[in-house]
Amino acid sequence: MVWVILPVKGFDKSKQRLARVLDAGQRQSLSQAMLNDVLRAVSGSEHVDHILVVTGNADIARLAYAYNAQVLMEPDDCRGLNHAVELGVHHAHFHGGRRALILHGDIPLATSIDLSYIISNHIEGSATLVPDKLEQGTNGLMLDLPCKITFQYGE
Repeated sequence: MVWVILPVKGFDKSKQRLARVLDAGQRQSLSQAMLNDVLRAVSGSEHVDHILVVTGNADIARLAYAYNAQVLMEPDDCRGLNHAVELGVHHAHFHGGRRALILHGDIPLATSIDLSYIISNHIEGSATLVPDKLEQGTNGLMLDLPCKITFQYGE
């Protein structure tokens, strides 16, 4: 059983690096549009059994429900992206997940075909990494459950 886990912070906190060229409203609209695109791609993949959005934001939760995703609301003491991913992975494993694909909500060109390719080519017992264009970050991480990785997103 494959779970896709999307840790998503609030739209009001996203795309801060674009603050010099986009105002807060534009950044929020961009983030929402990108999350819609990713949710559409995920929900269109025949290889995905469950979608889990980990967030502390009610607007994001409502959007996730529109795509039949499950929502795990972050506790007040959630300590950022690594902790949110850890919560999602544990939730998926607890609910019978055998594999998890961790994605971010701002991958603008992701398609259901791409996701199906990642899932179907994952080798059991390994971790499948999908780097960003500059190879400075991880846009996707596929792994088997239970997970024995300590997540280290960020620099």
